[in-house]
Amino acid sequence: MDVEAIIGRRLAGRALLISPLAAVVSWALWTAAAGGWAVAGALAAAGSFAATGWGLSLAARRSFVTLGAVAFGGFVIRLALITLLVWAAVAIWDAHLYGMFLGVGAAWLGSLTIEARRQVATG
Repeated sequence: MDVEAIIGRRLAGRALLISPLAAVVSWALWTAAAGGWAVAGALAAAGSFAATGWGLSLAARRSFVTLGAVAFGGFVIRLALITLLVWAAVAIWDAHLYGMFLGVGAAWLGSLTIEARRQVATG
């Protein structure tokens, strides 16, 4: 399996592990519904990591130019899609905005921080 896919899968798994913590914090700060929306935000981050790993894995098999384009373009597109998803959830389903952003942010930053520490520790 490709390195990109492995890292994407690890990041997605960590985002799923962080989601209960984000739910509890969001529930404690606001409401139980906010806790549920925090889990939804963490799931969005986990899906983003999994899709990124898969996309980078496919691009790496093609060429370095394709890999660079997918890495940069994917970063911008991922952030835009997550922002659009949060906006749609708030506008359509009356999602708790702060809860959802807490879920996305905690899963995103927590997963990346843990992976960065792992990469530094293992060289």
